[in-house]
Amino acid sequence: PNGETCSGEYFTSTGGVTSWGQIYAQVWGPGGAASGTVSDMSGVSPNEKQGSGIASCSNGTVINCEYIARQEHGTGACKDNHGKLFKLMF
Repeated sequence: PNGETCSGEYFTSTGGVTSWGQIYAQVWGPGGAASGTVSDMSGVSPNEKQGSGIASCSNGTVINCEYIARQEHGTGACKDNHGKLFKLMF
């Protein structure tokens, strides 16, 4: 909302990502779309892929995201370096 610009990178994996799921579980909770870690995921079907992304913003904010992609759409969760949590939908 303050107009800052962010850019970054992401990685999507069919086999899972080490330490994946900690941010996702904080936002969506155990009753959400999925929760847990890559070694113990619940609610993820075989056609879904797990991903992680990171973005740096113009005012120093850094945002870490985790998501589950279903073809070109997905849901996820992000946490910035100020401790704020966000839902991600694409």
